[in-house]
Amino acid sequence: MNVLVADFLFVKEHLTVNVNTIKALALFSQVSIISQNNYYDSYLKELNNRVQIINSSVKGDREGRISGKLFSMRLINEAIRIYREGEYDFIIVLAFDSIVMSLNGWLLPKNKTMIIHHKNLDEILSNKFKSILFSLYKNNTFHIVYEKYFAEVLKQKVSEKRIFHIPHPVSYVEDINYHTKNNRFDCVALCNSNNELFIDKLYELGISNFGGSILIRSKKKRQSTNHLVFINRFLTYEEYSQLIRGSKCVFVPLPNHYKYRLSGSIYDALVRRKMVFTNSKIHQEGLNKLYPGIVKYVETPEDLLNGINEINENDGMFDKFIVDHSVNNVSNEFRKILLKFKK
Repeated sequence: MNVLVADFLFVKEHLTVNVNTIKALALFSQVSIISQNNYYDSYLKELNNRVQIINSSVKGDREGRISGKLFSMRLINEAIRIYREGEYDFIIVLAFDSIVMSLNGWLLPKNKTMIIHHKNLDEILSNKFKSILFSLYKNNTFHIVYEKYFAEVLKQKVSEKRIFHIPHPVSYVEDINYHTKNNRFDCVALCNSNNELFIDKLYELGISNFGGSILIRSKKKRQSTNHLVFINRFLTYEEYSQLIRGSKCVFVPLPNHYKYRLSGSIYDALVRRKMVFTNSKIHQEGLNKLYPGIVKYVETPEDLLNGINEINENDGMFDKFIVDHSVNNVSNEFRKILLKFKK
């Protein structure tokens, strides 16, 4: 089987999950990936000989209200051309712009294109204009979502025969000691889209009587204390990973518009067997249906502090989560779907 992997946005924060998706596909098929501006260069050694890199001729990036849309349109046109010139069975689209897809995305090969939804599902459900645009291409492609409860919601907009759930692929290293007795922080909140209103409430509350420490990544500049530490800079993957590993738990205060998309911080925490606290009832209930106990809901800063004090690091079905989201299992799920439609 020959698969062409395209990306119409090239989001830097998606790089790890994109590489894991490519690894999963390469376990059963010959994969060609379109790379723009050396996007995959840092992972070339991890991609096996079943993966071929096709360097994009499209210049620019996704930034800019108009130029970003034009950039995405050119990437779609290029992917269509490469597909037609090659002998591919499917195109897997790692990310797309909801508006641009309605302009020329419908030109992608019908019933041979699978698009992965990130923030798109929230946009389609909350924005009437984008919902109308979705109708222009929804029956031309198959739709992949990372959670089963996302699929249930998407059924409101497109036939369930076109919707597939693929677990968000995560990397797991067997020899890492995920729990340390001397945690650097009791809790870390490292999502790049943390809910600033919740953080404001936590900051105003003050946690001098908490007795522990919390590290929070925030876009606002705040004065750190002995118990509440703020950072507002870019974190390398190594720094990010070490901070999660050196904590007791992870807090993911999602913005209100994150209803049917998840922060990668949740997956990164759970694969390291770290309990997750979140202010999203939807995600807490959705994940706990499959993996009871791995995510705790907090409504207020007081709930968070109480939860951290009561945490038992052995709680939760982490082993099942890790197996379900492993590259091998994601590969099996992709394989079953693609074989179903291969002619």
